[in-house]
Order: sequence, then C-alpha cells, then structure tokens
Amino acid sequence: MPWTVQLARPITLADGTRLVTFKDALESLIRNFAGTEPNVIEPTIGLRVKADVTRKQADIEEATEGMELVLRARQLMK
Repeated sequence: MPWTVQLARPITLADGTRLVTFKDALESLIRNFAGTEPNVIEPTIGLRVKADVTRKQADIEEATEGMELVLRARQLMK
C-alpha cells in the first residue's frame, strides 16, 4: 500500500518535521512510538488505512484528527 494520500492538513512536529502524507504519518508513528503498547497507536493506524483505501474526505479528516490527538498527547506537535 503506497499510503500516498495527503493528510487533511500538514502536521508540523515540535522538531520541525512536516507530515504531509499518510506515509509520513506512518513513519512518524513508527519512529516516535516504537515499543509502545499496540493499543496506543493501532486505532490511529486503522483510521489511516481506512482513509487511504476509501480516499473519502471525511475519512481523511478523521484520520488526520486522530494523528493530531496522538501527537498532542505525547507533546510531539508544535
């Protein structure tokens, strides 16, 4: 799966990294949450998969919001 669909809006992390696509988001989850309990990030990954498959704007928005929630909770967003 290429994960090339763009997020509803770019997300900028505290370190300046800019997430634009679902691929960027997946790589960020792996990098920042390696070793974390799976139930912390699995719902977010599931939303991403759904959005990448359906490519519906509502699904893309929901997935982007999910990513932002996880990143804010870990204080990884600007």
